Amino acid sequence: MIDIRMNESGDLLLEQSDFSLTKDKEDVLQSVRIILGTRLGEFFFDENMGLLRENLHDKPVNLDYVEQDIIEAITTQEARIDSVDSVLFDFNKNTRNLRIDIKMTDIIGDDIELKEVSIDAG
Repeated sequence: MIDIRMNESGDLLLEQSDFSLTKDKEDVLQSVRIILGTRLGEFFFDENMGLLRENLHDKPVNLDYVEQDIIEAITTQEARIDSVDSVLFDFNKNTRNLRIDIKMTDIIGDDIELKEVSIDAG
């Protein structure tokens, strides 16, 4: 699948006044980043897209539940991912910002790694 390339802030990237396109693993990584950055039910064209955020708002945050939510969101919404192999967290309690590193395996058996996805847990 090919998509319009976005930066980590969600802005569309241009190359020589034309849209830049994703390909291969980069497309899968962008798709996962979009899933994790969207609240479940927020996108009215597909209300089943996104990450359930309820467990992110618990005090204290239970990272085991958040990990389950992340794995479920990725494996049910991104058909090109076969498994989520690890989810590592860096949680800043003061800013309630959660940075995540995720290791996944795609459907053809290749390893894919997504680093430093930021999610607001406040």
